[in-house]
Amino acid sequence: MSRNWYILNTYTGYEKKIQTTIKTLVEKGEIDTNVLLDDFIALETIEEIKDGKKKQKVENFMPGYLFVELDLPEIGWNATCEKLFRIKGVSGFVGCVSRSDRPVPTSFEQMKPILERVGKIKGSSGASKTSRAVFEVGDSVKISDGSFAGFTGTIKEVHSEKEKYSVEVQIFGRPTPVDVSFLQVEKV
Repeated sequence: MSRNWYILNTYTGYEKKIQTTIKTLVEKGEIDTNVLLDDFIALETIEEIKDGKKKQKVENFMPGYLFVELDLPEIGWNATCEKLFRIKGVSGFVGCVSRSDRPVPTSFEQMKPILERVGKIKGSSGASKTSRAVFEVGDSVKISDGSFAGFTGTIKEVHSEKEKYSVEVQIFGRPTPVDVSFLQVEKV
């Protein structure tokens, strides 16, 4: 037996219900706790500013998938997998052609960024909070924080990976590009 992460294909929107059903099966003893070690839905906290107010919401960044850590035995693995397949909304394991095939584990290299993002392991990325761009190129915004607070300008570029906007403001009558965080701007 060896511990590995597997990915269950689910109907989108059913992830939480399926996770609850799996926990119920474990509590009833239908799935052994030595076989099912962990499970999670890929959720992250996102900060948005809407109507001038900072809001946080939890969002599934990989809908249609449920991640399970299993220690599948060499003999009898199909009994556990069959119980998972019987759950309404589960369509199979990622990487398996048919339900009679042994599930293919996902490599740690593939799982590491997901585990870091949901906060299961510490990584170079740090926190699992993300900010989302609410404005688009061409929108007029007011800078609400930082050195350029109070300036009004137009968004010229959106840098999602850096969570920044490039805003063109007028300084001494000249258009000047200024980089600001997603959280430093508000609608005019």
